[in-house]
Amino acid sequence: MTNRSKASFAGIACMAGGLTFSFYFIALHSLLKAFSPPIEAGAIPVVKTVISCVASVCLACGPIGLLAVSAAGTGRVKALGVAGAVITLLGLVSYITGSIYIYSFPDRAFKHLFTPGGSFLLTLGMLLLGIAVLKARKLCGWRAATPLLVSLYFPLQFPLQALLFLGKGRGPNPILLGAWGVFWLALGYAVWSIARETTATRFELEGQAAS
Repeated sequence: MTNRSKASFAGIACMAGGLTFSFYFIALHSLLKAFSPPIEAGAIPVVKTVISCVASVCLACGPIGLLAVSAAGTGRVKALGVAGAVITLLGLVSYITGSIYIYSFPDRAFKHLFTPGGSFLLTLGMLLLGIAVLKARKLCGWRAATPLLVSLYFPLQFPLQALLFLGKGRGPNPILLGAWGVFWLALGYAVWSIARETTATRFELEGQAAS
């Protein structure tokens, strides 16, 4: 499998991750509640944990795909991008750990640092990767801005969460959290479309050379 094929697959996986992330926060709870008679109460935490972990694994393909299409350029800029991607992956690992912890110990759901720490690492990692992508100038138009948009959404929505929703015994608003998935979806589409365009251009050049 070539780098472009890997990038195309990574883009599709990231899009799936973005959709799953939004579904997990916005619709999953209501859907499970609606089907609670056929679904045993004890199985619900397992379903939520699995879907959350699947979403995190798919989102990991976003930064990996950006590196696969050389969006971070070369040299020091690439090193910055790689560092950002590694930090992002660590953030997703923290997310997975947090998901398992929350549903294993529901009474401590608001007394751990795995998911808040994961959000911080995701923000920092995608910020560094986004800066590297902009500096490298390998991507054009809106696609160059998608990593930065992914990184900026969480800190921009946090003040609204803190002002209106966060409080003693209350968690963040799931719709605001779920909206983050839309930006991951855009990132995945950017990676997929770049890989597709590059592959099409290569085939076109090979066809011209053969003729």
